[in-house]
Amino acid sequence: MVFLRFLLFIFWNMLPGYLSVFLLKQLLFFPEKEKYFGNGKKIPLTPGFAFKVKNYLIQKITHLVHDYLDDTKNSESDSRISKWETQAFNRAWEKCDYIERIKFLPHKWRESIRFFLASVFYQLVKQFLRSFVPYLMDHFEVEKYIELLDKTIDMKVIKDYFIRYVYRYLLYAVLAIGFIVGLWNAVFYLIAR
Repeated sequence: MVFLRFLLFIFWNMLPGYLSVFLLKQLLFFPEKEKYFGNGKKIPLTPGFAFKVKNYLIQKITHLVHDYLDDTKNSESDSRISKWETQAFNRAWEKCDYIERIKFLPHKWRESIRFFLASVFYQLVKQFLRSFVPYLMDHFEVEKYIELLDKTIDMKVIKDYFIRYVYRYLLYAVLAIGFIVGLWNAVFYLIAR
């Protein structure tokens, strides 16, 4: 009977470690799709966290591409691209401050030259961001690459790698710690008894 209690201490201390690692695997990879109750409400924690993150990343990339393309058509001053263009103009204006140190030119000319150079840089950035980048996105069909990325990220392969290289060794480590703690508790129980 004492030997059974000795073993019970060891297994009892290994159980929480095993359950925590097992639950981690289940939360990450089970279930693969959303599940619903009979009344149509979504069951919490479905799909698994890894599937949810994959779907979130694909949607985020898709939204970023579409938002960028929408911003290229928006010429208002509060759009993201307009802010980048303004930053480019301001940075070019600051970089052209050496023109102010040319003493033999009148102040009005120096200011006009500086403004002209900053405006040229502004127009280059504007054409690049509003015309060239959307052309490249259309030419190289970025949306197809996003769909390909969605199909390429195979969650079964990721799950297999997780089980082979993370889950197994994490389980061994947690069970070893549980075994040592359980053995220590069992020995302490035998001594205290």
